Amino acid sequence: MGRLEPRRGARRLRCGGRWAIQGRQPGPGPRGADPRAESVTCRRRADSDPRGRPHPSMTGRPPCMRGGCRGRPRPRPLVVRLRPRAARRVPARTTRNIPAGSGLSPVPGRRGAMARTAGRDGRTRIMANPLYDMLLARGEGSDAPFLIQSGPQPGGDPISHGAFHDLTGAMANALTELGLVPGDRMVTALPTSALYLGLVYGAVRAGVVVVPLDPAGDAAMAARVIADCTPALVVTEAGGGDDDSAPEAGAGAREAAAAAGVRCERLGPGGRLGAAATATGAAAAQEPMDREPDDPVALFYAPDGPLRGVIATQMNLLSTALTLSDLWRLWDSDVVLHALPGWARDGAFAAPGTMLEVGGAMILVPADDPEATMQALPQATVMMGRADPYARLIGTPGFAVQEGDGPRVFIACWDRVAEPDLAAFHDRTGQRILQAYGIAEAGIVASPPGEGERRAGSVGFPLPDVELRITDPADGKPLPDGETGVVELRGPNVFPGYWAQPEATAEVLRADGFLVTGDLGRIDEDGYVQIVGRV
Repeated sequence: MGRLEPRRGARRLRCGGRWAIQGRQPGPGPRGADPRAESVTCRRRADSDPRGRPHPSMTGRPPCMRGGCRGRPRPRPLVVRLRPRAARRVPARTTRNIPAGSGLSPVPGRRGAMARTAGRDGRTRIMANPLYDMLLARGEGSDAPFLIQSGPQPGGDPISHGAFHDLTGAMANALTELGLVPGDRMVTALPTSALYLGLVYGAVRAGVVVVPLDPAGDAAMAARVIADCTPALVVTEAGGGDDDSAPEAGAGAREAAAAAGVRCERLGPGGRLGAAATATGAAAAQEPMDREPDDPVALFYAPDGPLRGVIATQMNLLSTALTLSDLWRLWDSDVVLHALPGWARDGAFAAPGTMLEVGGAMILVPADDPEATMQALPQATVMMGRADPYARLIGTPGFAVQEGDGPRVFIACWDRVAEPDLAAFHDRTGQRILQAYGIAEAGIVASPPGEGERRAGSVGFPLPDVELRITDPADGKPLPDGETGVVELRGPNVFPGYWAQPEATAEVLRADGFLVTGDLGRIDEDGYVQIVGRV
């Protein structure tokens, strides 16, 4: 049995309508073509060259969103090498929600396992931990930069993809040594940092379910979450030891953990978890735990409204990373300015997942620090944030981006930017923000393409693997295009349910698999989705 793993040093190129894997040539020279690389020709003509520049004939035009290829290859080629691996017992569950066009399929006779066809021989490679095999393992041994810490506490030299892979292995070992087993929950209340992301993806390797909370949240909210998900561990920046002079980030979660009698550890220097991760070392990193596509990876709790833990599975998060990296035309040469909350789904998994998938880099800045964001803009080729960071930028004196300087695309990953802010941003930068539509139960589900028209008041098209329909609020029957109704979704990124709340799950998931979002919207004659309010 083997585990799917990209060939070390591999990267993906898109040119001339073909996708390929190229390998690094010996020596310090540039990467050259690997004659063993597989490639597939897309049914649409090429719309960009390897550097991401649009083809002159496609300038201003969106890629195919309705055709069979949707502007993407089928199947996705991958050059892999096999490494022996000891068999592990996998619980018997049903594999479902595999994204169309991904080349993934369930393995007959082995429930929960996934396979992917790759190479000229058409052999099937077994995937034991989809998120690890498809995202993290790509960076093993790579010296390409991945994380750059910015803001008031910069993290020094960039962390490479290879170093991040080793960090996640060390974190997985540390969690195992602390007694956590696959399926255990771990609450985190931490600011966004390389160490925090290393802990999150270390939990992916160890099979531990991450429950991220806002580090500035109060003890009452943390207590409700702890009572609901019954974690085995709570991790804060300032907890788990006897040092009461530590920073206050995560103080509410630390207080709630103490009241509930849950073990609390500290991440970073001086904490037991940070010390264990450092002492463990990457060389002794254990093999990633076998996980099924529908096994939980994270639970997300909204800071307001009813207490409901949204389950995000392996396939939910993997399908989002694969789809967005294609749709937004992200490359290994891209540097993403990450101005997202690290405790949210888009900040912890969507943005990092796309860069792990393509081999690009991220600059981590606090979402509420416009000065740090402005300082990092010249180094970035893409910015990802929610509505607030863009509003803060517009309100900062001196904010402007000259043509050809700074990011080529600004993405609002979740909530919509106000119309006045959109107009002001366009006046300052000459660019229109790419507004995506996301919900807690499915992540990002609609977005304009990375290149093409961005219509005012629209969130673009449903993602290629997502079915979106508008239904009558009274009887739930589908409505024709142009009419306003309830937005319903179905696809591989739609959650399987709320944590331990089957009644609440039944209220929003229909028998045919469609999720009732509660948002009001309509689809115009060209297929653009508009969100107009709540039911």
